[in-house]
Amino acid sequence: MIEAVAIMSLAKRIALAASLCVLSVGCGKDGDNRTGVLKYFLEQSATSTITNTLILEVDGGEFKPGFSLSGEGFTADIPFGTKKPFSARTELKAETFGDTAIVLTLYQENGKAYLTDTLLWKSSGEVPPRPEPYFSELASSDPYVYLVLPADRGANTKEVFVEGDLAPGFATGSYYTIPADDQVLLELSPGDGLKTIRVKYRNIFGAHSEVVELSIPKKAQGPENCKAIPVALKTATGSIRTRIQAVNNGPLFYRVTGDVATVRDYIEFTDSIEEYIGLLGSPGRKNITVKIKDAAGNTCPDIKLAIDYDTTYVPASLAIEGNPLWTDSPDVFILPHFDQLAGDTIEMQVTGNVFANANTFQWLPYAERLGTRKYSGRCESQHHRLCRGV
Repeated sequence: MIEAVAIMSLAKRIALAASLCVLSVGCGKDGDNRTGVLKYFLEQSATSTITNTLILEVDGGEFKPGFSLSGEGFTADIPFGTKKPFSARTELKAETFGDTAIVLTLYQENGKAYLTDTLLWKSSGEVPPRPEPYFSELASSDPYVYLVLPADRGANTKEVFVEGDLAPGFATGSYYTIPADDQVLLELSPGDGLKTIRVKYRNIFGAHSEVVELSIPKKAQGPENCKAIPVALKTATGSIRTRIQAVNNGPLFYRVTGDVATVRDYIEFTDSIEEYIGLLGSPGRKNITVKIKDAAGNTCPDIKLAIDYDTTYVPASLAIEGNPLWTDSPDVFILPHFDQLAGDTIEMQVTGNVFANANTFQWLPYAERLGTRKYSGRCESQHHRLCRGV
C-alpha cells in the first residue's frame, strides 16, 4: 500500500539546483508501524568529474523499496532495467562530461513499480578563473570591509572561499555565495595592522581556482601633528605657497576648500607636500580650509587659514637695526626679511658703500641679522641686498 506521495517535479528541482526528493512510503495492515520517509538524491547535483553516487535513505519505518535504473550516457554498478533490493549507495559513471539524466524506478514489496522519476546530473571539467578580487577601500578604520569580486568569472562560478586574518570563527575559512552585487562583507581580525586573506573560487561542479592573496591595512589611529603652513599670511599674487604635512604610518591625502580658485578631490602625499593654492577672485581676505586624512578615512581637525590677497604687498624687505637716521659708528647691522618656509635654501648678497669682507660682495646663506662696515660715516651711504632662491 502506498500511503502518500510528495515528490518535487524535475523542473522545480532543476530550478532550485537540487536533486533531493522526499517520498512518504508504507506497506502493511492498519496498525503496522512500517511507514517511513524515503529520500533519494544524487550526492552532488553537479561534479567536476564523471563519477557520482545515487543516495537512497529511509527515515523511520521498516519498508525499504526495491529500485532500478535506466538512461543513456552513463553506467552504474547495477544492471540497467533490473529490479534490485534497496541499496543506500549506487555508484554512477558518465561516459563524458555534460548533462546526464538518471531514471529511477521504485517498487512495492509485491514487485510492482509505483514511481518513476528523473534526476539530472551536470558534469564538467571547467575550472574557475584566477580570482582578481580587491577591497572596496585602500584601508579600513573599522573591522568591516567589502571584498569585491569582478563579474567576469563565468556563470558557473557562484562561491568564493575566504580565509586569513578574519574575525574569530572565520579565520580557518568559509564559503560564501557570491551576491548579485559581487561584494562579500568580511569582518577583519581584532587590532590594527596589515590584514591578509586568501581567496579562491568554487564553481557548481566543485572545482576550485588557484588561491590569490591580498592585504588591507586596518587602522583606527588617525594622522597626528597635522599642519598647513603658508609661506606668509599675505600675498601679492593670486596664489599662496603652502606646506601641508602630518605624521602617519602610510599614505596621506589632502584637500583645500573655501575661497580657492579650484576645489579638487583629495590628493595623495607622504609626510609633506607643497602646493601653490590658487585664491578665488579679486584681492581681499581669503578664508581657506585644509583637510587631511589617511587611507582608512581617519581625519585631522580642519585647518583654517586667512590669507590677505594684497597686490601692494612685497615679500622681501631690508632694515638697519634700530632704524637710525644716522650713526657715528662705521659698523651697522642689517636686518633682511624674505618670505620663506623652513628648509628653504635662500642666499643673499650685500654690495654698495661697504668694505669688502666676509659678509659683502659675495653670496651668503640667508640670515636675519648681518653685520657690515661702511666706507664713511655719512648717513646717505647706500646698502643694497639681493636675494635669490636655490
